[in-house]
Amino acid sequence: MLEEYSTSSTPYDFTIESVIITADRWEFALEGIDIKNVCAEINLFEHLDKPYLTANLTFLDNANIGDNYQFTGTERVQITLISSDERDDAGKNTIVKRFIVDTVVNAAKSNDSNELVVLHLVEERYYQSCLMSVNKVFKKVESRGGFNEGGFTSSATEIIQSLLRELDQYTSFNGDYYMSNELMHNKEFPPEFDGALKVCIPNLGVLDAVKWMCDRCVTPTGFPFYIYATMADDKIRFLDLDSMLNAATLNNKNSGLMPYTYSQALMHKANTLPPAAKSFIISNYQNIGGNSQHSLNQKGMGPATFNFIDTFRGTIHVKKHNPGDTFRRAFGVGILKDDDVPVYDDKAEFGGRNIDDYSARTITNITTSKSQSSSKLGIDDQNRNYNEVLYTNSHNIKITAKAYRNYLHKSSIAIEVPGRNFISKDNNISIGNRILVEFRKNENDTNAYGAELDIKKSGEYLIYSARHSFSPGGDGAMISNLQLVKLAHRKR
Repeated sequence: MLEEYSTSSTPYDFTIESVIITADRWEFALEGIDIKNVCAEINLFEHLDKPYLTANLTFLDNANIGDNYQFTGTERVQITLISSDERDDAGKNTIVKRFIVDTVVNAAKSNDSNELVVLHLVEERYYQSCLMSVNKVFKKVESRGGFNEGGFTSSATEIIQSLLRELDQYTSFNGDYYMSNELMHNKEFPPEFDGALKVCIPNLGVLDAVKWMCDRCVTPTGFPFYIYATMADDKIRFLDLDSMLNAATLNNKNSGLMPYTYSQALMHKANTLPPAAKSFIISNYQNIGGNSQHSLNQKGMGPATFNFIDTFRGTIHVKKHNPGDTFRRAFGVGILKDDDVPVYDDKAEFGGRNIDDYSARTITNITTSKSQSSSKLGIDDQNRNYNEVLYTNSHNIKITAKAYRNYLHKSSIAIEVPGRNFISKDNNISIGNRILVEFRKNENDTNAYGAELDIKKSGEYLIYSARHSFSPGGDGAMISNLQLVKLAHRKR
């Protein structure tokens, strides 16, 4: 309920507690240095396409830190954030994130005494992942008791979990840093495959291999999977788009919370509103999707023809991709409702023909079958390679999943809001969740809540990525910039 948020004195909840930089080679400063007091800004990034976090750190180097400590790209950065209302109970809502310096983006002097340094950081698990080349075959192993008790089913989730166990969970930072690489996924609805996978990871880093496996995963209804990390904890989440779009919005009508609202009249009254209400005001927005159907056509996501060539059987499966059918499937499974208007216009006509009757691209795939089979010819041992399917029509859902991935971004927007509602320890409330957004128009100061809505921009969106910006000081210390995506808008 909205009242639950009213105890906060600010809608910008988390502030910087410490920013400690260490390096294994710094024997003269094993405890590291805390640069919190010279930090100008910290940006932390979450993204549905990345099973790790990234960050940008900007600080004023007026103490010759860069010269005395000499960054070489292996330094650790531990960032501690604390809820501004829980400062007397530091353990209650404290978030700690650990990164490695990836790049010194810029170092520019304003005068002889001051230098502004910008560092790009990657989460430590990803840095370590890139040091490890995975060349490994995963295949089904029958249970034989003892060490092999339970066997190995070689499902996509089992392979991903096995890969994550390749990552060392300990680092040298204070000798006690433990990162959970636990895979969080819905065990009742695994990815759709025709059998056990038998795949050779093609010389990839651990997390790149995890992402490679995820990109092959689809639901029976043709929706893609995403694997990602969040600010909430150190776990890896593996979830399908179907589940994300079927979940309730964080601020649905039954929650008692406001829609995130862009309103000039409301912003003019912001200083008179309680902190809870301020948390739902959109201070800025930008259209970033472009609504370009032409670019999707050129990528093969418009009307197109896909050929799947099986060189073992000597057959070709032809799939005519029709975006109109893709969105009708979304209506059929309940993802889209009767009052939704898809981001794809299946009524457009060119030269007297409907757009779906064309084929803008022809794309050919080699999908050899039985390349990983160890059985005698003519006997199916249920082993499948990365691209193989038992029933050729199963190729169709792979194309459907790829289409949904692309059309999500067609009408995307970015909004800027106070960050307090999007970070919480042990609870992911940002990427992969849906929120309700309203853009008001034709309003005046006496009619702030009765204005007509901009239907095209308003509605329920999925949070695809987030940038959380922190700066030292009080109010204004935390702003979240969210990329919001959707497959349809409201019907007027």
